[in-house]
Amino acid sequence: MNERMRARAPHEIDSVVLNARLHAVDPHLNPNAALNRELRAKASSETLAHLSSALLYGLQGVFLTIALIAAVTFVVAWFFPKGMASEHQHSER
Repeated sequence: MNERMRARAPHEIDSVVLNARLHAVDPHLNPNAALNRELRAKASSETLAHLSSALLYGLQGVFLTIALIAAVTFVVAWFFPKGMASEHQHSER
């Protein structure tokens, strides 16, 4: 894992995945054109279609990452001991 990934908080991993996948499609792609009316008006329909497909590709990676984290969380929760925490607490001597 490189330094940029280690410096990120866990909740920022999805933005890292999205940015990496958008950059993989086209390093010069400006995702702000999807949100900014002025940039969208200046962009060609081909550029907007390219941006739309790149966002789809990027967001699929984000949702797959979230699904994987959820699956791991359920597996970990499945192996937790049954009962209340006070039942599993060590008695004080």
